[in-house]
Amino acid sequence: MNNKKEKSTSENTGVQKFTELEKKINSIFELKKVTISDITDFNQEEQDYFSNEVNRRINSLQGEAQEKLYTKLDEVLHPDIKNQRWEVNHYNIMWAISTLTREHGNFPPVNLISEKLNLSRTTIYKHLKTFKESPLYKEQQQSIELMADKVIWQMYTLADRGDVKAARLFLDVAGRTGKNENRKPHQINNQNNYIQINGMVFNEQLLNKLSPDQLNSIEGILKTVTLKDQNTIEE
Repeated sequence: MNNKKEKSTSENTGVQKFTELEKKINSIFELKKVTISDITDFNQEEQDYFSNEVNRRINSLQGEAQEKLYTKLDEVLHPDIKNQRWEVNHYNIMWAISTLTREHGNFPPVNLISEKLNLSRTTIYKHLKTFKESPLYKEQQQSIELMADKVIWQMYTLADRGDVKAARLFLDVAGRTGKNENRKPHQINNQNNYIQINGMVFNEQLLNKLSPDQLNSIEGILKTVTLKDQNTIEE
């Protein structure tokens, strides 16, 4: 009899403890803005419960309701959650701009992007204005530079095989064969120049992403091919 009573008392204590924890966490979400000072006294159990509740609530909301929650929790959100949100917004905004441009034949205003994505105009304005300052965007640019190195090595292989047409076009596109001495190094003069080799398209946009050292590497490789072709003609 005593064992049953002790078990019942223990269960009631557990339920009461959980209810108190739930009330404490819910009171945090009722704040207008959650700050670090609001959660500094949390023990490990409370921290875990709060983190799980943050994820649950974010995933259960969409559109402006979700954005309001992000704004409320911005100061206490884990960096991984912030990064994930930035990446999702960046991808979705690019997709919306591309889709709406095809549909309407011109660049869409922010209000159309907002309607397409169910995001607030403030969020879209802020992203478009500041995305280049994001460390995540800079990481993406570094990935592009890494791929540009791969392109250079592929071009080296093609040039070494004697593809003279590719060599001459690249020298022209890189702005190294004209007579204007006042132009900037590596300036691209012909906006329509491009070549396609083995299914790969090399154009102005790609070359603009290359560093000066990378363009110098291409120039050196392709000049070698051009000289080789000239020697063949002379013979």
